[in-house]
Amino acid sequence: MNGAPAFGAGIQEWISHAPGFSAEHIQTPLLMIGQSAGIAQIVASWEIYSRLRYLHKPAQMYMMPMADQHPAHRPQNPQQVLAIQEASLDWLEFWLNGREDPSPDKREQYARWRAFRASQVALTPGH
Repeated sequence: MNGAPAFGAGIQEWISHAPGFSAEHIQTPLLMIGQSAGIAQIVASWEIYSRLRYLHKPAQMYMMPMADQHPAHRPQNPQQVLAIQEASLDWLEFWLNGREDPSPDKREQYARWRAFRASQVALTPGH
């Protein structure tokens, strides 16, 4: 998957292809949506997610509702489709347009995202 085995002579090629080793270059807020593998998706995505969080970069992992019971790469369950679309739209509206859904159910989500944004400003040279 990363061009070579992660040991021996292949380690350098593996390092140059594995996204986790380039996390410091990611500048875009990243919403990672787990839908087709349930808990296994979290485990598979943990390397890049944890590195981004360690670097104080805005990253959030979102698990589709009922992903463990009804995993799907292309969800058909209307509740799952709506949840994914709503999470994506909230994320894009916040980061691209500075808008927040006024729903009281989303207060915690926006507080977390505002903290992400504040940490980005604090880490940006010249601010």
